[in-house]
Amino acid sequence: MERVGMEMVVEEILSRLPSKTVGRFRCACKQWRYELSTHMCAIIHARQMANSQNRKLITFTYLSVVIDNVVDGKIGFFARKNISFPIFTPPPLFLNIIASLYGFLLISTEHPSNKLLLWNPTTTRCLFLLHENSDSIYLNSVDTAEMYLDASNDLKILHIKRCNDVVVSRVYSRCTGTWRTIDFLKGTPFGSRIYTWSVGTLSNNKLYFTVSHYWLCDSSYIIAFDVNSEVFNRVTLPQ
Repeated sequence: MERVGMEMVVEEILSRLPSKTVGRFRCACKQWRYELSTHMCAIIHARQMANSQNRKLITFTYLSVVIDNVVDGKIGFFARKNISFPIFTPPPLFLNIIASLYGFLLISTEHPSNKLLLWNPTTTRCLFLLHENSDSIYLNSVDTAEMYLDASNDLKILHIKRCNDVVVSRVYSRCTGTWRTIDFLKGTPFGSRIYTWSVGTLSNNKLYFTVSHYWLCDSSYIIAFDVNSEVFNRVTLPQ
């Protein structure tokens, strides 16, 4: 019988198991612990779970986070359970879900300060994403953000911030744990607060944002961000 390699075991067997079961298998041996702790393993597992019929609905209530099973398109309240955030995060009342990707949630906090955090509901672990020399990094009224995978399967976060009528765009890499500032379109007025930005929509390796003038209904634009080249472009709206 042909010997099955570790790569085959991870991609074809372990990636199809529930997250808690995979976590227990990390204790089997050092090699399994290493393989199951890698960023790539997390991405493979998330992709497999995305095709699963076992769906979950996450709801933020006043003081807790509620998880319900979704069966045949209906919420199964009989299996409801509550989970909690780490003690250093504010109550769910002050949390906003900005984006989701492969089991990760990008969340902003409103109180006591405006922060960004990356949360894994399965493990309940979260990571605060802080810019250098910035105490208040995300304002729901003027900022927008989205998550994506680049060509190397690195989970990244694009954060678009407006300050003093200037658009500041930064990219966070989960692999390196660092932020980088990237160039935005020059000579555009989209940093002004008379424009509103939508959340991002990922399609064909591009993030699309709708930018609309607050007063003029016919002044709307689409901004595209190529996740591989990290270049912004303005897309012409159909006439």
